[in-house]
Amino acid sequence: MLQCVSCAYRREYFQNILRNPISFFDLEANASGSLMGRLSTDPRLIYELLGLNGVFPLISIFNMAGCIAIAFSFGWKLTLVTFFSAMPVIWIGSFVRIGFHLKFEEWNAQVFAHSSQFATEAIGAFRTVTSLTMEDSIIHKYDELLRDQIRKSTRKAIYASLVFALSDSIELCAMALTYW
Repeated sequence: MLQCVSCAYRREYFQNILRNPISFFDLEANASGSLMGRLSTDPRLIYELLGLNGVFPLISIFNMAGCIAIAFSFGWKLTLVTFFSAMPVIWIGSFVRIGFHLKFEEWNAQVFAHSSQFATEAIGAFRTVTSLTMEDSIIHKYDELLRDQIRKSTRKAIYASLVFALSDSIELCAMALTYW
């Protein structure tokens, strides 16, 4: 079922790309490589959203409601203290983490869009590349693009891991406060 949705979305996405005016394809952001990259990644994201990843927020909401109900039944004073002191901090940390995760996905898409665009154009013009015997220079340039992009994404991944560690630490500190 989900595969059918992904396939239908991919087909509609491609048809909508083809319906754009010629000036749309003249923009640098809409080069053939970046359009093909988006055509391969966007339907996958929809597939993931409709799958198990889309259900996780609902599971979290029901888990939190159940935990609060059980906590009220055992000790309502402790529950109120914890809920009004620790929960706002946990929520803020979670929202920062989600926002940063979305930003990190956007950064990765931007970082690797240029190299996929270069690879798509080089493969599309393989006859020209082979006739001019430019295979080595194309491979070298592609290797340089990937190395530079991996270096950038590694720096951002280190920063992301610090944000995620801080977010998890906030939850652990809230648990310690509750036990105290």
